[in-house]
Amino acid sequence: MKSSLVAESEYALGCTCFYLRSATRRATQVYDEHLQAAGLTVNQYSLLSKLSRNAGVSVSRFAEVMSMDRTTLTRNLQPLQAAGWLTAVAAGRSRALALTAAGEVKLAEAIPLWQAAQEKVNQVLGPQTQRELHRSLKASIKSLEAEHVA
Repeated sequence: MKSSLVAESEYALGCTCFYLRSATRRATQVYDEHLQAAGLTVNQYSLLSKLSRNAGVSVSRFAEVMSMDRTTLTRNLQPLQAAGWLTAVAAGRSRALALTAAGEVKLAEAIPLWQAAQEKVNQVLGPQTQRELHRSLKASIKSLEAEHVA
């Protein structure tokens, strides 16, 4: 009896989301392994790094910067705030986010680890593939953002 469901291998062949998520999981493993020495995941590193360049930003605006919904962002910020690496100070009806001195120290500790992970991924991909991947992903993000706004 033939199943009415499409075989997983047939589905995966054309599923952009499958390939994006698979590539993301593999790359995340490399970054997480390197950043583990600083007690961070790549997601936490990204939040600290972006926040260091967006001090005083509201949670809503930071969610936009990070391409995350507010609820997910808030949930991801809680461990960083509990560790004392960021503050969320009431600013009218919103909260202004900023790194603390301890957060700046943590980020400084993690930067060389992130750089090593970045070099590893670039080495594995090779320079041409890395450039093509970045170019393609940036264009894809721009197109998908435009579609999402429309």
